[in-house]
Amino acid sequence: MTRFAALALLLAFGGAATLHAQGPGRGRGGQQQAQAIQQIVPDLYLVTGAGANSVVRVANEGLLLVDTKNLGQANYDAVLAQIKTVSDKPVQYVVIGDVHQDKSGNTTLFVSAGAQVIAHENEKKGLDTYTNPAGTPGPPNVTYNPTTPLNSIARR
Repeated sequence: MTRFAALALLLAFGGAATLHAQGPGRGRGGQQQAQAIQQIVPDLYLVTGAGANSVVRVANEGLLLVDTKNLGQANYDAVLAQIKTVSDKPVQYVVIGDVHQDKSGNTTLFVSAGAQVIAHENEKKGLDTYTNPAGTPGPPNVTYNPTTPLNSIARR
């Protein structure tokens, strides 16, 4: 589980930002695009549309998801439907890249489903002042800071 949590953090803060910046539909006046999933390498997938791109890692323990799409039950259901096309395992971990609702919009739904939603402690603090016409995402249920040992995140 420790390697799984370490991979989660590396994906969240390394690869996901790059994938988000390169994703389709950027700069088109906020048009909502249908979600689609594509394989990057075996057991690693990119889900585009409905907000920031999300990354899905299939592992023995279950699934790791980086970013939860735009706020709303329909977007939550759609990302899960895309994920189910590649794995029937449950989403065990979700890593949130930042407070904006296109990345953390469905945090509450994933927490309710039993996932460990992991974010930097500043993301949780940022929710106190974050505003968006679509709504405010819920808080993560696991936070970390620069002094948090990686292996303690997976054991919470």
